[in-house]
Amino acid sequence: MDEVKRWDAVYARVSSREQAENGYGIDVQLHKISTYREVFCEPQELNNVKYYVDEGISAKNLNRKNMKRLLKDIREGNVKRIYIYKLDRISRSVKNVYELIELFLYHDTNLIAIMDRIDIETANGRFFVGILALVAQWERETISERTNDGLLEVVAAGKYPYGSLPFGYYRDQDGFLEMNKLAHKAIIKIFDLAVEGYTLYQIDEQLRLYSEFIELDLKEDKIRRILTTECYTGFFYYKGKLYTNVVPQVINREKYEMANLILSKRQKIKQSERYYFGNKIHCTCHSICERKSTKKKNRRYYYYYCDICKKRINQDYLIDQVSFGLFNKINKDKQDKHIERIDKRIRVINSKMKQLYNRYVVNKLSEKLFIATLSQLDEEKSKLVNQKGVLIKCDGFLSWERMTDKERHDYVHAHISSILIDCELSVVIDVDYNND
Repeated sequence: MDEVKRWDAVYARVSSREQAENGYGIDVQLHKISTYREVFCEPQELNNVKYYVDEGISAKNLNRKNMKRLLKDIREGNVKRIYIYKLDRISRSVKNVYELIELFLYHDTNLIAIMDRIDIETANGRFFVGILALVAQWERETISERTNDGLLEVVAAGKYPYGSLPFGYYRDQDGFLEMNKLAHKAIIKIFDLAVEGYTLYQIDEQLRLYSEFIELDLKEDKIRRILTTECYTGFFYYKGKLYTNVVPQVINREKYEMANLILSKRQKIKQSERYYFGNKIHCTCHSICERKSTKKKNRRYYYYYCDICKKRINQDYLIDQVSFGLFNKINKDKQDKHIERIDKRIRVINSKMKQLYNRYVVNKLSEKLFIATLSQLDEEKSKLVNQKGVLIKCDGFLSWERMTDKERHDYVHAHISSILIDCELSVVIDVDYNND
């Protein structure tokens, strides 16, 4: 290519951390390079220059927008010289530096690092590039080792080493983790509901009944993350070692493992509401029974199957053995308290609907937003009214006979935590009722 058409390239890069710690930002680099070129370049060459700037980006690899643009221009033979502030602006990797030098020499492109006084057109320049690259890598690895050693000391002292904290925790004035009281209460509730067999969607619905949890914005994806966060048990692993004094415990290990076992077994099953007991059936071998069904003579039978014992129990047998105790065990006061919570939430929704309508009347709300928000509130209210109806309706075995499949499913989940069975004998050993 004609030398006149080839241009000088100025490359500058800085990471956010370097700019804050070292102070040589992009402006400083460009100014130093410009001053250098004014002294050493011919006047006609000063304007024949293009700038390639990567701001706020690390040099751990070459996957940088303007670095890739520069390399493309070099490969096309367009770049005569590259000016950089220091060698570590292009890369901190020895391997990358050597590969780049080979590329530059192959395309007859000179590299000039003004602060390191390097010019690869000379043998000495190329030699010092290699030395400086090795020193830079050694320095980076040494810093990394020191950082790791420092973090190990932090963890050994009982402090959390990462900047981002798990949901619910905060750092006290001494840097130790503490748990927010409201979040602590919500996390316990989430694990309790999961162990009782509630799906993520159902847990979300249950939490909405408690006005105090609304500000925590506990949606399904957040609930899943909470259930799979092991450090809530007080177990924290760092560099392959277990620490029990770093993260305050919220729930015990047994409850965490049970919740995650149920979560892993959760599967989408057609007509899942027909399985009234969900994941609440536990075999004496400590496994959670899976849901199975068979169809005979136009009738479907529902079972709970233990994959370890290879035995099953018919759902009708469970109903016969559990129903009498269930209806007698229910505490009316607790049921009334549940209804009271639902009524309170319905009153809140009614108030929101009224406020929404008033804002719409005075033109402070678009018709589209008014209809969409009203629809959401109305849907939530309908669900609450249905839940209340189930609670009121359930007053004995005759009520059970009149219930729909969904009502039976919801009723069982509202009052039973788990059922222990002997699959070999097809009998119920024990029923654990909810405390709520």
